[in-house]
Amino acid sequence: MHPLDGAYVRLDLAEEHFAELRSVIEAFIDEEYELIRKVPNLDSYPEEKLFYFIQEQSPTIPPRIPALVGEIAYNLRASLDYLVYELAILDSGAEQENTQFPIYEAPTRFWGGRKRRLNGINDAHAVAIERLQPYNGAYWRHWLKLLQEISNEDKHMRLTIQGKQTGLWGEGTHDPAYLSTPDLDRGSEILIKRKVGDPERPVYMKFHYTLHVILEGGLPLIESLQEIKGKVADTLAQFKPEF
Repeated sequence: MHPLDGAYVRLDLAEEHFAELRSVIEAFIDEEYELIRKVPNLDSYPEEKLFYFIQEQSPTIPPRIPALVGEIAYNLRASLDYLVYELAILDSGAEQENTQFPIYEAPTRFWGGRKRRLNGINDAHAVAIERLQPYNGAYWRHWLKLLQEISNEDKHMRLTIQGKQTGLWGEGTHDPAYLSTPDLDRGSEILIKRKVGDPERPVYMKFHYTLHVILEGGLPLIESLQEIKGKVADTLAQFKPEF
């Protein structure tokens, strides 16, 4: 049995909740596509038949989604805490109380809290953990900072759903048969645009309207959690050879 097995169990639990989260979000977004309405783009020429996609109402995020996000964040933080707990035993030869993987926004706070959070951990391992702190990277979206914000029990997590309209110009064609393209993705529409300089040859294009659940601040939820989970796995792998 490896000392970090407990940390990897927590990582596996996070992945199980992550799989369920993807499924719940997919079902939620699938329902929201039913509320999308297509309206003409009045700024375009009538023959272009261009449209905007709009949502009929502001959707409410199902409570299951933030609950699953909370479970994922909890297990990811617990995985890092297990790592620090085992490092303290490795370095000191005994269990240490109240150890925790630190997340600080300034070096002074990190080193000031070392004895409390990293009690028993030697200088080399403390420095290695310090290198991972948010102030050593892009602070505003650092993975540890995001994990801290998502898992903060004192802060109500705000999730919203955002729509994005995209024109895939590279899929344009002059072939009218494109209008009968089967099996369009949800939120997609075949539209017509007159080619500039050649009004007799319309270009048929596929437009997409995609929906995403996003975190407060505009970061995509699934991609952000995926990044955090990957970074936690990388951190465990970094320290595993020490045992």
